[in-house]
Amino acid sequence: MGFVLWRFGWMTDDSLLVGHEKAIQQTIDDLKKEGFDLTLDGSLDDYLSCEITFDKKKGVAWIHQPHSITKLSEKFGKYTKKFASVQDPGDPWFRNFKKPVDNCLC
Repeated sequence: MGFVLWRFGWMTDDSLLVGHEKAIQQTIDDLKKEGFDLTLDGSLDDYLSCEITFDKKKGVAWIHQPHSITKLSEKFGKYTKKFASVQDPGDPWFRNFKKPVDNCLC
């Protein structure tokens, strides 16, 4: 049987690490040691083409996709004009709460 040579490539546009600051830094260091070329942004204002808005006082965040909403409105707006316009079509009583974490980067 002959020799087989193969190569594997991995490219990711956006990645997110969540956890304690030391664990995140260790992961970044380990990836760099393995030869990964990383670009570190350090912010989370835009992720996977979503805009993210934080309210640190309330401990909440909103994920927006204004470009997608605009495209959907342009494509299907003529079919939905007769429907009532609402700011948030989800359950108005739903809230997602999280326990505060020390050293949170958010």
